[in-house]
Amino acid sequence: MSSFKANSALQSTSGKKWTIGKKLIVSFMSIASITLILGIIGFYGIFQLEKSLENIGENRIPDLQSLAGLNYERMVIRGQTLDVALLAMEENPGNRYRDIMAQRQRSWEAIDEHYDRLMSTPRHDGRGRELVDRLQGEYREWRNIYRDLDQIILSLSQERSAEARERLHQEYAETVAIMVPISDRMGDTFDQLTENNTRNTNNIIYQDMAMASGLEITSVVATIFGVGLALALGIIMSRSISSTLREIIDGLNSGA
Repeated sequence: MSSFKANSALQSTSGKKWTIGKKLIVSFMSIASITLILGIIGFYGIFQLEKSLENIGENRIPDLQSLAGLNYERMVIRGQTLDVALLAMEENPGNRYRDIMAQRQRSWEAIDEHYDRLMSTPRHDGRGRELVDRLQGEYREWRNIYRDLDQIILSLSQERSAEARERLHQEYAETVAIMVPISDRMGDTFDQLTENNTRNTNNIIYQDMAMASGLEITSVVATIFGVGLALALGIIMSRSISSTLREIIDGLNSGA
């Protein structure tokens, strides 16, 4: 008789046991979902920040280095240009023209490297593309006028007549007067490109900082919510299981 009552008590709780099983599954699924969401948020944030850092490291910083290098070499060449003009006051300049030409060749090699890297950098805003288009025209004009200047320097290095050198220096001075405004315009474009790049880089950094702050807040909120949900589900499950066990024990005791 007691065995029959105990079996009846167990059968009467079987439906509740099934309910408990469902609740456990829902609890575990809820916690797993929160963990998954936290993981996705973290992965997305890291991915976006990694892309941003890659853009800064591969495009922004090299772009600024190229602009600085181009502007530096522009001024180095301008100094060489002045050195040639000063040789007009020397009676026997000797190999000074050839020395300057050798320095000029090294400067051109550095300029070509900086310019090619600058042109290969992608532009993500209209202002940057506009400035690069302007720079291309100014750069071609600047290089063309310097080809004329370099040809005059080559002629000066080969000329033995003081009178002929004087005429060449006069031609050189006239060509330099044409070059200076071109060089100044290009230098101004360098400055504007640098300013535009710096502003865009700062905007990227500010956006990254805002994203990192947002991800931090989201992670904290999601973590607190997840812990709270886990505690709530734990309490509910504990009470549900305790209640079911008490019913089973009471059924067994009443059967005794």
